[in-house]
Amino acid sequence: MPEQEDKVGQPHDHFCRATISDPVKAGALLLEQLPTEISSCLSSELPVLVEGSFVDETLRGLLLDRLYQVKTIHGRPALVYVLVDHKSTPDTFISWQLLKYKVEIWKQWTRENPKWTHLPPIIPCHDLSCL
Repeated sequence: MPEQEDKVGQPHDHFCRATISDPVKAGALLLEQLPTEISSCLSSELPVLVEGSFVDETLRGLLLDRLYQVKTIHGRPALVYVLVDHKSTPDTFISWQLLKYKVEIWKQWTRENPKWTHLPPIIPCHDLSCL
């Protein structure tokens, strides 16, 4: 992903990318930021970073994203999609944007897991207050 790294222009963006790209740091951050109802259903295993970005090519300098595969406490796979978007005003279309990315994530999942029987839940995490 070096081409994506080159498009990140602000020091704060580099800090965010470094934080959400490290499974140990991201795992701790997600446990802190996700609602207890969700985090209590996840295994204590470290999340596994899934390579790639689902952000439109034209927006990659403005948006940071990472996808992690995690396990539930029942051993089933789940995905956590972290999207950091620096906007000066609230975005009323964030749900639409996340839906498009979730569809792309599931498309990738079905290609990489041809014997799938259940789509994994995708937990969107787009408002990380500590970043």
